[in-house]
Amino acid sequence: MATSRLIRAIRIFYNGGRITRTNQELNEYANVAPEPIRTGQYRYDRSLPIVFSPLDPGTLYFAANVLFKTTDGGRSWQVISPDLTRESPEIPANLGAFSAGDPEKGKHRGTIYALAPSFKEPGTLWAGTDDGLIQITRDGGKAWKNVTPPQLTSWSKVSILEASHFDAGTVYAAVNRFRLDDLNPHIYRTRDFRRQLAGDCLRATRQRSDQRCARRSRTQGLALRGFRDFCLRFL
Repeated sequence: MATSRLIRAIRIFYNGGRITRTNQELNEYANVAPEPIRTGQYRYDRSLPIVFSPLDPGTLYFAANVLFKTTDGGRSWQVISPDLTRESPEIPANLGAFSAGDPEKGKHRGTIYALAPSFKEPGTLWAGTDDGLIQITRDGGKAWKNVTPPQLTSWSKVSILEASHFDAGTVYAAVNRFRLDDLNPHIYRTRDFRRQLAGDCLRATRQRSDQRCARRSRTQGLALRGFRDFCLRFL
């Protein structure tokens, strides 16, 4: 669920490709998805990012395999990116014999799974895909740059992107690779719009924690708590 600070009593919900705008004061409901009836032009997943701009609360972003933007509550949408997923996904070795029974033989194109608008620089957005790519635009979507670390191969999932609240060039990326039989945590950070991201994988320390996730600290620095066995702290 996302909430605009400028529109009182309005709520936006996403569920499996359908976006619902609800006016709780008037008890009104409307499907405001970019494609109310799917045509097959775009790819969707069960869980996709829908995020208000922190710098312009009237701007809402929604991602499929492309990024959509609306400034009028979903009455109209603009596509502000090309397809940001891998054009030719590799087939992981651990898929093994299962690929033979797959009509696409394991070559499934993905969707944008994580989205992080900048808190400091208008027009800057980071997008991460569920097939292992990280892309950035600094001009509101006119041009996109692939800034994926070389360690992220096909079938990696960029689960979380978190833009810094203090520096426009800093972003954190949490990646899971369980589909590649890799159960280790993978956390990346850049402080210069990616130029050093490839060599800046942050180390996870094993600390017992039963808490979920504490993000977006009010002071400069970031703390992430893992599901049970990992505590990730960045200062």
